[in-house]
Amino acid sequence: TNDLQEGRRQQQRRRRPRPRPRQIVYIGDGANDICPALNVLGKDDVLLVRGGVKRREANGRSGPETDDEARDRVEVVPVGGSGSSTFGALPALKRAAENGDVPSCRVSVWRTGSELRKLIGECLEEAAAASGGR
Repeated sequence: TNDLQEGRRQQQRRRRPRPRPRQIVYIGDGANDICPALNVLGKDDVLLVRGGVKRREANGRSGPETDDEARDRVEVVPVGGSGSSTFGALPALKRAAENGDVPSCRVSVWRTGSELRKLIGECLEEAAAASGGR
């Protein structure tokens, strides 16, 4: 019964509302990433979304794609921009915007690991500056 009581206490702790963090940085690489962008992320949050085109044979090659390969194949279209992008959240965000659903968070696009790393660094620098460097 001791284990049962401890299990109940843990469940109660998990159900308690938690304070929202000052900022959420959400990193996504697919069309499903518009759900948090439209329903969870707020004006102080950031969505880092993958832009570009899907690999022709996504399962046809093992190992990571290099930044050079990604850069050579990628077309990035900003939300609401012209052109077409066939992969990730950008086309879905554009369709949502056409229906009046616009995320309140900042949306930044990454194509390569290097670009993602740079964007994450910028988010960390902004957070440090906002908290007074603490």
